[in-house]
Amino acid sequence: MAVEPITDAQIIVGAYEMGPYSNNVVMEYGAELLDATVYKTNGTRKNIAGLLTGRLTAVGFTDWALNGGSATLDSLQDAIYHPSTPIFGPGSPAYQPITVMAKDGDGEIGWSIAAVISRFALMGEIGVLNPYELDTEQGRRVFRGTNIVAGQKTGGGSGTPQQLGVVATGPPEQLLIASLHVYQFVGTDVAFLLESDDDVGMATPTTQHTFASVTDIGTEWAEVAAPITDDWWRLSWSGTFTSFTAVCNVGIITLR
Repeated sequence: MAVEPITDAQIIVGAYEMGPYSNNVVMEYGAELLDATVYKTNGTRKNIAGLLTGRLTAVGFTDWALNGGSATLDSLQDAIYHPSTPIFGPGSPAYQPITVMAKDGDGEIGWSIAAVISRFALMGEIGVLNPYELDTEQGRRVFRGTNIVAGQKTGGGSGTPQQLGVVATGPPEQLLIASLHVYQFVGTDVAFLLESDDDVGMATPTTQHTFASVTDIGTEWAEVAAPITDDWWRLSWSGTFTSFTAVCNVGIITLR
């Protein structure tokens, strides 16, 4: 990807596509600073890196379905506030998978975070476009990956194979992570398989992870341990459905 302006950012919060309602998104990755200053350092503060941290924030505009606007935003608000399906606060899952990309497409770079939603703000001062703000903090991990499925699918098939590399035992040990987001679905069910092979032709693929069967929009965060000697990866799917649209960001991280 060349240096270019961000005009078509993809923002998937769990099973909700927020890009069409957002105008700013920031993914932060860092480390806590630990004060290691001691005497006789000539008046100089000394810091060392501690635990890794991650944070994602997004802002944009609200457009509620009640007034003929966005069913996506209505559904996200229900998911945050409705007691039977919480993704926020007590009783919610430990983390919510979130993926952002500068643009959608097979092979595009993505950043994913297993996040705790810490703040969802609505409304604003008089005269402004009705805004929303979303703040999240790392609940598990942050990783940089590659999207292996793009666009709406209307039948069984598989994505374009991507050469992501092997998952080595080390030391240091590596881990493969996949963040799947199905944000549009019409049908009965669809099954997704994360497959690997040692050749781009994927003639003898090995299933490395079977995602839970999808019967509606949904999301899943998967982690696959080493060793995996194959270096080509793809997502395949089958089921009884009319259509679905999904993102699956896959990356390999080095454990510390």
